[in-house]
Amino acid sequence: MCPANTVACGVPTRMYSCNSATGDCAASSSGTYDSLESCNSACTIGNRYECDSSSGTCSSDPSGTYATLTECESYCSLPDNKYSCTNGVCATSASGNYDSLSACK
Repeated sequence: MCPANTVACGVPTRMYSCNSATGDCAASSSGTYDSLESCNSACTIGNRYECDSSSGTCSSDPSGTYATLTECESYCSLPDNKYSCTNGVCATSASGNYDSLSACK
């Protein structure tokens, strides 16, 4: 059995990464694309992404934190719901003390 990222045992698969500052692709051992064609089709200048933590979605943003949509989506998710009790009423709260509505009641 061959290790991941190999075509045949001992022969590494060539991977490519995108330089979003220049829009160029280059061979890279830490690349995320398995072909130059797939890298070139996704790699554009300034194409970056940002996570909207309130909705858990990624969108294109020239000054975004993430270079690829895949990278953004791997880190971007909705925050865990927490609950707090105020005057006997439980409600969602980012700083709540309870992990579930039933625990709050």
